[in-house]
Parts: sequence; C-alpha cells; structure tokens
Amino acid sequence: MFLTTFLGYQTTTAVNPQSFDAFGVTYRGVTCGRHNHFNSEIYAQANFACMGGKLNQTINSRRKNVGALVGKFEGFVRRRVTDSWSMGTLHLAPLFRKDVKERQNIFLTEHKGVGPDILVLNEDCEVVTAVTYKLTQVEKQPYTNLEIHICNKFQ
Repeated sequence: MFLTTFLGYQTTTAVNPQSFDAFGVTYRGVTCGRHNHFNSEIYAQANFACMGGKLNQTINSRRKNVGALVGKFEGFVRRRVTDSWSMGTLHLAPLFRKDVKERQNIFLTEHKGVGPDILVLNEDCEVVTAVTYKLTQVEKQPYTNLEIHICNKFQ
C-alpha cells in the first residue's frame, strides 16, 4: 500500500485521468518523440521489469525489437548520461506508449516487440533514463540508419 501511494497511480474515474504521486497531482515524466510517459506509468513499467527489486531477465533479455543493437544503445547511454559508468550493467526494458497492462500481457504471452521507447535500468532496478529510437532505410543502400535519442524530462 505504501509503495502504491509513494510511487503513484492514475485515476480511472475522471474524464481526463490525472497522474498522482506522493506529492499529489503531478505532470512529471519524459517525452519520447511526441509521446509523454508520466512518472506513474514509468514506475509501473519499471516494476514490470523488476520482480522484488531484481531484474526479470525474461523481460530484459528478450529485447525483441532491438536484438543485435543492444550494444549501440548501451554505448549511446554511457556517452550521454553522466554517471552511467558507475551503474554497472545497463538493461533495456519495454516502455509501452498506451494500454500498459494489456501490452505487458501481449509482450509476455505472444513475444511481440516492444515499440520504439525503451526504459534503461541498472542492476538495482533503478531507472537510469528512457530512450527512443528510429530505424530509417538509407536510400539505395542495403542497410538502415539507427537514430537514438534520450527522452526529454518534463515537469
């Protein structure tokens, strides 16, 4: 009960759901591309990736949509996030854009990809950052171009 109150929840009775955390109604979170992820959604998805404070390797090692690009994500985050070198191994977890609970179930049962937004966690299940990526086909080339961006915080 304490963690629910402290970490946050979202009302389901309001016409426009409001995000709550320990400080009341808040509109803090990150923007990935044109999509906003509120802190309450991020906490719920970090909890999905961690079970009892330990990384759920089934979720974090699946990395369906990034596959061989994991090293590029880790290198990108290490270059851009100040203290990331002291955080040990970084892990990627899905950061769903909508219908979080439904998407979590689909991800687990059907092994579908996670979309372009990714939560970066350290070994202690702490959120390091969120990133988004886009693959674009290079004209008349046999490969695609990978664009990775750190999601911007908003308050």
